[in-house]
Amino acid sequence: MEKRNILIQGDFSITELKQKDTRKKAMTAEEKIEALKKAGVDTDGFFSMKGANGGDAIARLVNGKLEMLDDDDPILAAIREDGEIPDSRLYRRWVLAQIMHMIVWMKGNPKMSFVDCMAFRGGYEYQWKVLENEFHAQYKMEANKDGENLKMRNIWYNKTLALSMFDGYMSELKKQVENYVPRKYKGKPYVKIHGKNYFLDNIDAELYKPMAALRNVIVNAKTARVLWLAVKRVNAEKVRLSRKAKMSNEFIDAYKGCGSYYAMRNLLMFHGMKMAVNGIELSGNLALEYLDCKTVAFSASHEGWRLLGMLKELMEHNNFDISKKLAEWSAEKVRRQIIAKANKNLQACTNKNKRNR
Repeated sequence: MEKRNILIQGDFSITELKQKDTRKKAMTAEEKIEALKKAGVDTDGFFSMKGANGGDAIARLVNGKLEMLDDDDPILAAIREDGEIPDSRLYRRWVLAQIMHMIVWMKGNPKMSFVDCMAFRGGYEYQWKVLENEFHAQYKMEANKDGENLKMRNIWYNKTLALSMFDGYMSELKKQVENYVPRKYKGKPYVKIHGKNYFLDNIDAELYKPMAALRNVIVNAKTARVLWLAVKRVNAEKVRLSRKAKMSNEFIDAYKGCGSYYAMRNLLMFHGMKMAVNGIELSGNLALEYLDCKTVAFSASHEGWRLLGMLKELMEHNNFDISKKLAEWSAEKVRRQIIAKANKNLQACTNKNKRNR
């Protein structure tokens, strides 16, 4: 508040209290993107767009397609007026949609397992893509000194998992080579793997040892950044396996556990759900604390599948219709795409008219 003296008729004064305007200017798209960046959110695909009316909005590229972020989108709604983000863990809300899609697929196809759904998404190599992206996110958290979120992500995706996946990869690679029917060149048997020929009498030196050497790169990683670069190098240099190669059991457990954890956080925080625990309903911070406790315990015992069970129970307890919600999100996504395309065309038309003047 600000005080000032006002002279009224006579030889006395009174004190008037003038209220300052506490309303803050709306954040611009650039300011919102900067706030997200400071919180450790990957904003590489984010950019601001200005409309013909002078307003602006945040757009992002998802799989090469343009998406607009509405102001009521959770990723923006979580930004406080002072430009801070209360909890960057909220921004894994896309995991909720992934897990829900997989649950729907399994319901529609009783013979399809969770692993079948993962294989459908991208085959064997899908797990390596996820691992590299996850370590990249952890590297950014480390750089931004976000120790709390780094710790929660690292209990699922860590060096131990990377080494286990690599050992499984080497085992699958050898099985794949053994299943090839050798050809012969000048009497010497060889196999062709992804366009490259390997003579069987020298395959250990030409293939297995170079691949095994990549394991040491992971072993020697001491920071999140080095671990990310190590897995990135492994992905770039390792021989690709068949889509049908067996996925790592440890990765599947981590994927179930981590995905279910972030899905439940979003349901508890954004959808007002309540968690039933021994006949008592927990909500808000109590539910989140209980979830964190269970997550730490199940990750230590490699029982991520139990969190998937908790997620299903949470949805059932709150009568959550997965198919209906996915349909709503799909319709909203189409609406945003139409608006984005219309704004883009309008902007192009406006620019053209300015040039013709």
